[in-house]
Amino acid sequence: MPRSRLLAALCLGMAVSSNLWNQPVSASGLRLPGLTLAASPAITDVGGDVLFVLTARSWPGHVTASVSFVSPHHGFTGQMGWTGSCSCFKLAVALAKRVHPLERARATATIKAGTATRTVSTVFQIRGMAANGRGFAPGGTPQLTAWIGDPQPNPKDAQHFCAWVTTSDGLGVPGAAVSFTVRSRGHTLSWSAGKTGTTGVVCAHRVIAFVRAGTTVYVTVYAGSMRHQLQYIPHS
Repeated sequence: MPRSRLLAALCLGMAVSSNLWNQPVSASGLRLPGLTLAASPAITDVGGDVLFVLTARSWPGHVTASVSFVSPHHGFTGQMGWTGSCSCFKLAVALAKRVHPLERARATATIKAGTATRTVSTVFQIRGMAANGRGFAPGGTPQLTAWIGDPQPNPKDAQHFCAWVTTSDGLGVPGAAVSFTVRSRGHTLSWSAGKTGTTGVVCAHRVIAFVRAGTTVYVTVYAGSMRHQLQYIPHS
């Protein structure tokens, strides 16, 4: 082969090798075992901070990380800082006070090492202000829980019956109409306990005349379409 052609071929080969060497590394090439992004608290109130923590079992050198999140009323993008004490990246973001119900936010961290990138995501919830600007807006599907004051009362003692209606984020639901039904030995007693207060709780005291020692008493609590069941056994 003539020398000029050999030199041209060598130059072309070097150019091809150089181009391949400079190609971006695929995301799968950035191995980060145990990579996790966490947001806390899981339900963050507006006016407070949500803390993002990015962890992995090991990190390559010269790594940077950023985080972004979006929800119907909030959004953010920014760089995370390295924290040596935990060998992790952290960033706290203040949430502006805005009126809205409980809403879902999705956060994504982007990790870069040279030209390689990797992403990891998590979700959290943001609790907005109430429409009147005072307190926080309740959110999520209402839930009903209930309890009795004494699981083994004397048969003729007044029993304490309580119901608690809350949202999924733990706020009491006021104004929910609650009723109780007690059954035992073929007898039934039902009554309205009124409506829940500001904490979502309503209670009532009743003497259930037909209960007997050692006999199971079944209690059903109703709040709208929700129902919760309890039972107790009076002792002698």
